Amino acid sequence: DPGKPKRVTSFSLCSTSGTPSPIAVDVAVVEDTALVAGGNCGLSRIDLSDPSQPREVTHIPEYTKQELQVRRVIAQGNTAIVSTSERLARYSYRSTLSVISIGENEDLHILGEMEARVFLSMAFAGNHLYATSDSLNVIDISNPAKPSLVTSLSATEPNAVAYDKGRALVVGTPIFG
Repeated sequence: DPGKPKRVTSFSLCSTSGTPSPIAVDVAVVEDTALVAGGNCGLSRIDLSDPSQPREVTHIPEYTKQELQVRRVIAQGNTAIVSTSERLARYSYRSTLSVISIGENEDLHILGEMEARVFLSMAFAGNHLYATSDSLNVIDISNPAKPSLVTSLSATEPNAVAYDKGRALVVGTPIFG
């Protein structure tokens, strides 16, 4: 009942030195599956078929490096899009957008990647993805093995994007002063 929310259960995704990590930065749900962007805990697939006993089914091993942060995740059908950032050196970072298969079996497979900025928000639009960073980016995902940037549109601090009926709505934070 939406008017009477209640906590069913909770659990931790990963731990270091026996201490559960409090980091979970984003979540996407498709049917009985949740995909959790867990910062440096990576991307986890959670089985929600029994809401009182969610269980981590799998994660992507490539995403569990200490220097890598899984920042955002969205999902639609059998596809998920993940935005990550990886610290290469003290002031050097690499950001990646990954297209991931979340098909019938419990495994997660990276289908394709492209270097990109860390995205604050993402929205599906058919075979395209709208994503905000320091601009609004349109990415072609029709070939999951080779996602590619179509165009970028300058915007004032675009924090979030939503897509519906052929329109992308971008919400920003103007600076006053």
